[in-house]
Amino acid sequence: MMPNRDMVTVDGPSVPAVVRLDDEPIHDLAHPSLRRYFPSPEPGSQRRSEVYEVIGQRICAGLLLPGTVLNMDELATRFGVSRPVVREACGALSSLGLVVSRRRVGTVVQPPENWELFSVDIIRWRLNSPGRAAQVLELAELRSSIEPAAAELAALRATEPERAAIGACLEVLLTAGRSGDIPGFHEADKQFHTLVMTSGHNRMFGQMHRVVEGLLESRYRQGLMPSEVAQWALRWHEQLGLAVVAGDTVAAIASARSIVAASAQEMLELAKLPAPDLPG
Repeated sequence: MMPNRDMVTVDGPSVPAVVRLDDEPIHDLAHPSLRRYFPSPEPGSQRRSEVYEVIGQRICAGLLLPGTVLNMDELATRFGVSRPVVREACGALSSLGLVVSRRRVGTVVQPPENWELFSVDIIRWRLNSPGRAAQVLELAELRSSIEPAAAELAALRATEPERAAIGACLEVLLTAGRSGDIPGFHEADKQFHTLVMTSGHNRMFGQMHRVVEGLLESRYRQGLMPSEVAQWALRWHEQLGLAVVAGDTVAAIASARSIVAASAQEMLELAKLPAPDLPG
C-alpha cells in the first residue's frame, strides 16, 4: 500500500545542513548505549584478489606510506602467487590512484590527494581504517550537499511509476525497521536512497547514488550500524518518502538533511569503537 500523498511536515530535532569537524554532537540519538550490528561474513568475499584487498586496505589505513616502493618479488612470495598476479593487482590499484608505476623505480604508493576518493573500494577501506571518523565526516559533508538537492528534484520531477516505487520501497523499509530485521532494513535503505537520488532525472546526481550505496554497504559490513533501527531514522525516512511522493519539496529537503546529519552522528559514535582487524 502506497503512503498518503498529502503534504507532510518535518518534526524532530533540528540539525545543521552541513556536518562540520568542529560541530557539537547533533542531538541525542535515543541510543544511550549504542551497540553495533555485525552481519554474517559476506559470501562474495572471495571475488576480489587478496593482493588487491590487502595492499589497498593497508595504503588507506596509512600502513603503507606515500613514497613506499612495492617490491613485486617480495609481494609474490608473501602471498604465494606469481608476479603477473601481483602486477594485475597493482594495475587495479593504479586505476584508483593508490599507486603509480615509475620506470627504474617500481610501483610507488601515492598520497591521498591522488586517490579516486569516490571509489566504493576506497570508501570501504577508509571506513575500515583507524582514521575512519574523518571519512565519516567527509562523506557526511558530501551527502549534506547533494542529497537534499536530489530529494528536492525527486519531489519535483519523479514520474508516477517512480513515486509508486519509492512508496513501495518505503513500506518495506519501515516494516523491516519496526520488526528489527536489520539485513532487510539495510537492503531497503540502499534501494530507497538510490530511488530518491535517481528520480530527479539529473544524471550527475543519479550517478552519485553509487557513493551513497557504497557508504551504506560499508556501514553495514563494518560495524557502523546499530543493532536496532532508531525511531528518528524510521520517522525521517517516512517523512522523506511521503514528501517525495506528495511533491512537497520543502519537506523533502528538510527530511534529507535530518537523515544525513543524524546518520553521521550515529556513525561517529560507533566509530569510537575499535575498527575490525585489518587484513594482512
